[in-house]
Formats: sequence, structure tokens, C-alpha cells
Amino acid sequence: MRVREVDAVFVAKLRTWAGVRTEEVSNADAYVQQVDAFSAAIEGGSEFPATGEDGLRNQRILDALYRSERTHEAVDIAVMADKRG
Repeated sequence: MRVREVDAVFVAKLRTWAGVRTEEVSNADAYVQQVDAFSAAIEGGSEFPATGEDGLRNQRILDALYRSERTHEAVDIAVMADKRG
């Protein structure tokens, strides 16, 4: 995903198996959208858009960013995944 800021609204280019799509996202309602999607999934209205694997991959990326910032070195996310399982 690549994001660029446009007057407090972010334009995100999302790459999925189905292709590439662009969405406008505002930080003001990002959490509202997440809670709405989670609620809809629990109520059976739809499938939650992010999987557990998505969350794990995202956390590994965040961990690598923080480690890289601390060490001032590039961090191989694939190696981190191998060490954690």
C-alpha cells in the first residue's frame, strides 16, 4: 500500500489479488470504519476485511520498522517471520 497526504485526506493505493484500487481515507474516520466493519462481521452481515494473517504481517512490519530505527540497519521481515514461526 502506498499513501500520499492530500489536505488531511489520504489517498491509498491498495494492491490485492484482485488488482489495484485507490481509496480516499481520512484519519478522522479510520477507527470508526474499523469498528463498523468489526461489528458487521460479528453480527453476521459481512466478512471482516482483514484476516489474522494480515494482522500478523502488519505487526511484523511495525516490529521491523522499530528495530531498524533503533539499530539504523535494514531489517529482513522474512527472517523475523522465520524466527517467530
